[in-house]
Amino acid sequence: MPTPIFPLGTPGAVVQLQATDTIHTKFGLYAGDAGPGDKNDHGFDWRWGGSAGVSLFAEIAADLGPSQITLGGHLNTGDFESFVDGSEQDGLGIVYVMVDQCFVDGGDSSASLHGFLRSSIATSEDVAVVEQYIDGGIVWSNAFLSGDAVGLGVSHAIFADSYLSTTHEAEDYAGDAETVIELTYQVPVLENLTLQPDLQYIINPHFSGDDAFLAGLRASISF
Repeated sequence: MPTPIFPLGTPGAVVQLQATDTIHTKFGLYAGDAGPGDKNDHGFDWRWGGSAGVSLFAEIAADLGPSQITLGGHLNTGDFESFVDGSEQDGLGIVYVMVDQCFVDGGDSSASLHGFLRSSIATSEDVAVVEQYIDGGIVWSNAFLSGDAVGLGVSHAIFADSYLSTTHEAEDYAGDAETVIELTYQVPVLENLTLQPDLQYIINPHFSGDDAFLAGLRASISF
């Protein structure tokens, strides 16, 4: 039951309320199940209601000049199978915090440097695959060309003990945690075309004891 996130999307709606000049809130409602990623070729295998439930998001953000701090939560109201005893449980939630920091603000045309830090924790370990997650990184905008961006990030996922207790029985190897180091460069090639090469080094991949290297290229076309 994947949460709607790239590249699997679901229909939904988002409402933003500006409480004060520096504080705003967001609320989101999406279909609860984005469908299986391995065979969802057309992107319309999403479901909602019943056992799939809905995905609810709520967050509050404070704009503190060069810093922005966001506190939020996500709840999927669908049915989840407990890794402890196989029973069915209603709902799975997470709470998260995000910090965005501007170190150098060069405007739209000069070089700028931003950093970010994000962390989340599941509210129910019995039905969660990932119990804790943290990532952070820096983005250098207008680094070499106008509109380009260089990004360096590190993410670390800690898998829940209840999930690992069943996974270790079914797999020859299942790591307790996984770390990804990513370097990417986004550059506008044409007015409506952006290319983004991406390099990732995966430390202790979850179902393999061998570190892995990944190279990719993403193209975005705007109309």
